Amino acid sequence: MVLSTTYNEYQKPENAEAGFASTMNANMDLIDATTAKLERSAVRAPGVGDDIDDGYSAGSIWIYAGGPNIYVCESAAQDAAVWRQVWPVTAVGADIDFGAYEVRAQTFESDVVTGTAPLTIASTTKVANLNADKLDDLEGSAYVVKSLIAARGDIVTGSAASTPSVLTKGTRGGILCAGADDPTYLAKGDQGAILYAGADDPAYLAVGTKGQALSTQGAAANPIYLDRTPGLYHNAVINPQFQIAQRGAGPFTSATTPANYDDTYLLDQWVLLSDGNDIVDVSQEATIVPPGAATSLKLEVETANKKFMQVQFLENKDALKFKGKNVSIQFKAYTVTGKVIENVRAAVLSWSGTADTITSDIVNAWGAEGENITPAATWTLENTPANLANVADAWTLHKIENIAVDTAGMTNLAFAIWCDDTDAAVDDLLYLTDVQLNEGPVCLPFMPRSYLDEKTACMRRYEKSYQYSVAPGTSADLGQCMFGVATSVDYAWGRISPLVPKPELPVPTYIIYHNDGTVNACAITAARTKAAIAEYGFPSSNGLGYIQTSAGFTAGDIVIVHYVINAEL
Repeated sequence: MVLSTTYNEYQKPENAEAGFASTMNANMDLIDATTAKLERSAVRAPGVGDDIDDGYSAGSIWIYAGGPNIYVCESAAQDAAVWRQVWPVTAVGADIDFGAYEVRAQTFESDVVTGTAPLTIASTTKVANLNADKLDDLEGSAYVVKSLIAARGDIVTGSAASTPSVLTKGTRGGILCAGADDPTYLAKGDQGAILYAGADDPAYLAVGTKGQALSTQGAAANPIYLDRTPGLYHNAVINPQFQIAQRGAGPFTSATTPANYDDTYLLDQWVLLSDGNDIVDVSQEATIVPPGAATSLKLEVETANKKFMQVQFLENKDALKFKGKNVSIQFKAYTVTGKVIENVRAAVLSWSGTADTITSDIVNAWGAEGENITPAATWTLENTPANLANVADAWTLHKIENIAVDTAGMTNLAFAIWCDDTDAAVDDLLYLTDVQLNEGPVCLPFMPRSYLDEKTACMRRYEKSYQYSVAPGTSADLGQCMFGVATSVDYAWGRISPLVPKPELPVPTYIIYHNDGTVNACAITAARTKAAIAEYGFPSSNGLGYIQTSAGFTAGDIVIVHYVINAEL
């Protein structure tokens, strides 16, 4: 039997053998006519021209092996055929609704921009194995769990095990703060208490007493309350900036009067002590001073490798106000590159002898470099001095705090600052100023007094008739005073009235000068005739006294003098 093929390549008998073959061929033609064309060996993708004229119809399949791609004919309209690629799947140009069917794939990826949700879910049913209870790879148990909250105000926090825990609500007024590990509450302090940052945790400073002042102790220290310390208690040192210099501004040298000798008052209230005479020249300095100071004390080495000191004494009436208390001292020091004084030391000393009858040379032995002085008899160091290093070309603030004044029988105090270097070279320089001794465990900010207050305080111990800028023993008329009237050729009785009352102890000493500067001489009447004084005396502190000459007076002569009254300790 001869076979042939249909349009769609179905095989059929060609010759009509009886009725069977005829009927079979008719049915095959019918199948061929109703079956969409299949293009199995295409060498390209279909186009609009692959249409009904080529035998294609809706549903025709086009297989392009070079792709590989599979296409399905949507419309075979002449010259306007529409083919859809069904594999591999390409992007669609409109929404697709698959109805009740599933869509399966290995990976779902959304490229929608931020602002549009990439997935919309209508169901509230939990999806197994979706890991929707994880966030940033953490289980839901790592986050706040409502069941942990026991009461309003509780705070959920992390624990050592990286799981939530609850910090129970604190009491009213409490402060939440970070602890060493977990947060904690700091209970509310008493009314008036002050909250401050402690070394590790915040803390409260308990309420002080009425009238106390809050004071900082500087970096890395807690604040404290201090009793108010006006006047003496704020600074017991007189002339702390060395501004008062009634004997003159210096320099005081081995050739001046007074000279730069051991145990000598030079600038007011300050005694020079040194390991020998002519160890340092002393002068008032107005150029090298820190901000806020008008002057400083300049000490220039004249004899190498010797220690030297400046010391001030507190009279009994003031010293007793510090007995049994704690004091703090401070001062500023300056040295110069190439002329460096490396170290200084400072101390508070107590005198337990007769009040206001002190040994002004407080040093029994200076000791080697690095060793403290050995005080003279009846003097006691209240603190253990140590080296205080100076910085060249800069003012260095030195402090020694919380010194207990506890020597039994203390009657006077001394504040001493000394050079500890025994390798100091000639011309090495040391400057001092802003010296302070205050009551309390810490140094208070330095507070200068007025010039008038400082000068008046100095004049209580040392007073002169000369103008302030004129040194005693200088030829000068201004400032002379009338002492009294001669009652005979030998005696004149009178009075020198101090401008500032003098203390009872020590009994003040008087030095009389003629206006030409001669010591132990006086001027007579307006002609200023000079009379040598054989003897004079002022037995009391009120200035009453006498002057005796050797037949140098005529009864009725007016006696005129310059004077110095010295009641320094």
